[in-house]
Amino acid sequence: MIFENHSSLDHRLYVGLDLSLTSPGMALIREKDDNTIQVIDTKNIKTTKDEDWFTRHTRVREAVMEFVFMSRPRAIFVENYSFGSSNGREIAGEVHGNVLYKLIEEGYPQDRIFRVIAPTRLKKFATGKGNEKKKRPIVEFVNKTFGLNLRVKDNDIADAVVLAFMGYCMFNYPKVEHKLKKYQKETITALIETVKEGYSL
Repeated sequence: MIFENHSSLDHRLYVGLDLSLTSPGMALIREKDDNTIQVIDTKNIKTTKDEDWFTRHTRVREAVMEFVFMSRPRAIFVENYSFGSSNGREIAGEVHGNVLYKLIEEGYPQDRIFRVIAPTRLKKFATGKGNEKKKRPIVEFVNKTFGLNLRVKDNDIADAVVLAFMGYCMFNYPKVEHKLKKYQKETITALIETVKEGYSL
């Protein structure tokens, strides 16, 4: 198993996964010695309908496995399903199941995988509005916060960065609370309560 030695996981690293079959986004952030956060790696792959079902799912799964294996993060934060959407829910379920099953099968601890951040919570944390329809405000938040230069079409990466950062804030809330805006505090404390209730995957 790839992750058999749990002690080798780096407590400074957090991964965000914005999973989809067409354009999954991945991000790795690190807490530096001065307690600031640095985005140290991102990844995005594209699959197309010209590829068969097996090929697309294999490419997504292997890309995520490689990304997580190379970083060995303390925890992984996956965007939860958009339960209010009427399209694509079955495909999302296939992708999540495919990737998360493989991570756990290879020994990554299940209690370090969190799928509690709904799209509305991600949007609220980044923009203050849980019903934000546009992609640009989230990309702008990521660029301003982390000194990146993402474009709007990189929104899957931007979402993954926010997921990782929200996860970091959950794990380190007493240390970061004073740096967060009111709506960000509300979002993180709600997530912490959700995890305390026993929900992660």
